[in-house]
Amino acid sequence: MKKLLLKGFLGVCATALVLFSVSSCKEPGPPKGILTILDSAGTKNWSGANVRLYSIVDGNIIEIKDVSDASGKVYVTLKLPANLNVDIWMPNPSLVGDTLIGGGYMMFEEGKTTEKAFNIK
Repeated sequence: MKKLLLKGFLGVCATALVLFSVSSCKEPGPPKGILTILDSAGTKNWSGANVRLYSIVDGNIIEIKDVSDASGKVYVTLKLPANLNVDIWMPNPSLVGDTLIGGGYMMFEEGKTTEKAFNIK
């Protein structure tokens, strides 16, 4: 009888240890973002748009540049939470340089994936 109780107790302890180690304090993942670039009507995804996410911290510019993919999306992963300004532009062959066509800001939170749509103008 004592052996049975001892085995039962050890089984409960082992189970509790496994459950505790699996569910214990998981570190949150990095902040992620998905930007979707849409036309002015908000109905069509816009591929090939240049996207710049940036912020100025203590006089230093933090900057990420990318181009929207075929589905009009830009995927961003940061190391730390941040609020970033967003500029969107397209190359304009009829002008010298590029044309700013949209923008705004985006908040990135620790352990979350933030999705936001931006309409071009």
